[in-house]
Amino acid sequence: MINTFKKVKDFTDFTTGGMKSGDLYYVEEDKSIHLRTNNIDGTEKDYSATSSVLVTDTFTENGTYTPEEADGYSSVTVNVPTTSTLITGSFAENGTYTPEEADGYSSVTVDVPSSVLVTGSFTENGTYTPEEADGYSSVTVNVPAQETDYTILPLVIESLVDNNQFSIYGMDDATSITINYSLDEGETWTEFSFPNSGGNTQNFVLLNKGDKVYINKVEQVGNYVFEECTHVLCASGYFKVYGNTANMTHIWTKKGTDLNALPSFLSVYDGNPVNAKLLDASNLILTTDATSSNSVYRELFREQTLLTKGPKIINNITSANQYGFDDVFYDCPITYVDYSGSGDLSNVDLFDNRAPAKGVIAHPTGVTVTSILPSGWTDITL
Repeated sequence: MINTFKKVKDFTDFTTGGMKSGDLYYVEEDKSIHLRTNNIDGTEKDYSATSSVLVTDTFTENGTYTPEEADGYSSVTVNVPTTSTLITGSFAENGTYTPEEADGYSSVTVDVPSSVLVTGSFTENGTYTPEEADGYSSVTVNVPAQETDYTILPLVIESLVDNNQFSIYGMDDATSITINYSLDEGETWTEFSFPNSGGNTQNFVLLNKGDKVYINKVEQVGNYVFEECTHVLCASGYFKVYGNTANMTHIWTKKGTDLNALPSFLSVYDGNPVNAKLLDASNLILTTDATSSNSVYRELFREQTLLTKGPKIINNITSANQYGFDDVFYDCPITYVDYSGSGDLSNVDLFDNRAPAKGVIAHPTGVTVTSILPSGWTDITL
């Protein structure tokens, strides 16, 4: 085979040092390169330089590889398959799971059953645990409201409107008044004192709708003959009263001697209908006993022209001081009187001849109310 020399065109033909443009070369089958170059003396000389032999290869496993019968790799294809072994998992309970004989989970199905809930309805206070269930999806609480026991309360005044200013007005012959009151249902008590009250007015308490003031002492000083009126409770808005006067420590008016009385404290007594703000006294219990004065509740609700629901009267006073309820409903439109007790009401005029045309007096068996029954009224037995 005759080898034909080729001329080196530029230096990129080979990486073999010593070659230069214009040199002649040919390549043997074994890749050896034969060059003919000009010597310094102008003669030509042959010499050879071996080019790197490169091969391609493909590998499917990790490792170190050396090519056989070659100097290196011109390109390498790596196709090592994934070595992780994955499985699927399905679980019905919460927890931590590690796969056996596998590297992990390719997919996980969680089928934890939801909590079993039931509904509950309760009518009593307590702690309840559902049977055969995890909890309650809803609870209906229908605990019946406890009825207020008015028999254990003192005199209570409750405002029916917001910004209701209560004040005390002293009649011309009034001297002073002292009131013991509580704004926190009897937890703490405060004394209200109004000296030199005759002909004057002083603010008492300011209440909003639903606010209450408890009163367990009303001590009035005045000079009226029957002590029927020394001081009047005034209100800028509507209110109601309830409780049991038997739980008040003092309800007296003084005139020379101490008297157990609450005369006219809840009245208007000035003939001005603007001041008639009392709407309900149906849960008020007016109690008397042998120590009660002859004028204990005299004209108590005088001129409360909007009062249609009167108090319960528990009268145990004797005929000697039976006038404790005289004129108690003076000019009031009350049409039902709840009377009980053993005291004598003969000769007592509850309305001072100003009763509504029709009404009812309810009383226990054995109590006679004929003498106090207004014309046109009916009496019934409790």
